[in-house]
Amino acid sequence: MTFGEQLAITLIDKLAIGALILIGGLVGAHWLNRQLEAFKTRQTQSLEVAKEKRELKQQMLEKKLSEFYRPILLRLETDNAVWEHMLGKYEEDPTTKKFGLEFEKTFVLPNHDRTMAIIEQHGHLIGNDPEVVDEINKFTRHVAVYKALRAMDDKRDPANFGEGLGWPKSFYPVIRDRTMALEAEYESLLSTE
Repeated sequence: MTFGEQLAITLIDKLAIGALILIGGLVGAHWLNRQLEAFKTRQTQSLEVAKEKRELKQQMLEKKLSEFYRPILLRLETDNAVWEHMLGKYEEDPTTKKFGLEFEKTFVLPNHDRTMAIIEQHGHLIGNDPEVVDEINKFTRHVAVYKALRAMDDKRDPANFGEGLGWPKSFYPVIRDRTMALEAEYESLLSTE
């Protein structure tokens, strides 16, 4: 073989190797680019799903707070604020007693009715919270006995008719604490946007 032939074979060999490396590089780069694009797409989808979950959680918390917990808490705070005025119904003085009974009839019982309406319409928003459900059940029993007594013109306290029929003392603190916890969770979700 002559020098020219060897040179031609070497050049062809080097060109073939270079072409293979170039093609391999292009194919590898194309494959790598596709993998990166697929990764970016998965990441984007994952972020969108996380955002949608956060938005749904925010909406559910907002609904729980605006339709159930805050209205119930407001009613309970109202009861707490006016309770002492109703106690006059147990006094001997006829005017004080009449005032207390009238206050109960025109304010306390209607407030209980509005609280019960909120529970009936939006109680499903409690979810799986056994402590809140238990307090709601205690309140419902109390109101049922209370209203039945007043319908019979009986002025006795529902607590006189059995254990668990008096005012549920933990109702307000449980609703207040749940409301505060849900508000904190809601605010936390808002701050992560």
